Amino acid sequence: MRKQLAPTSILMLIAVGVVSAVSVAVLVHLFVSRGSTVYAIPVYAVGIPLCIAVVTLWQAWLVRGYVAGKRNINPLHAARIWILTQAVSRVGSILTGGSLGVAVGYFLSGPTSFLRVNARHAVIAGIGAFVMAVAGVVAERWCISDDSAGLSSPGEVR
Repeated sequence: MRKQLAPTSILMLIAVGVVSAVSVAVLVHLFVSRGSTVYAIPVYAVGIPLCIAVVTLWQAWLVRGYVAGKRNINPLHAARIWILTQAVSRVGSILTGGSLGVAVGYFLSGPTSFLRVNARHAVIAGIGAFVMAVAGVVAERWCISDDSAGLSSPGEVR
């Protein structure tokens, strides 16, 4: 008997992102208002999620060819890529919320130029994390077969 794969729910990803954004915004605002050290966020923080997104899409494209019957890869490798796509979508959602929460927390904490610049950097990092989450969701869909792949039911693993 074959198990069916189900992609991550978009609603769950949104909920996780909102919860992490609110939690991080409150914590950052509390820490900064109490005089804790504020750490600089580098503008290149957007690069890491974007690289992860590209690698995930590249690997999922290989699995898509395997699911369609056009490419021959190790089924264990395909399963690992499926797990990677789920992790990327979920971590991307958490990072998006966290980055935007940091930005909100910095904006609420004071009118200093240092906080505003770092809030902008956090927004840029949040955009990169959002791209990572979307890439994970797209890659998950690529790893699942459809009716045209010749399987008995949608979402069935080959």
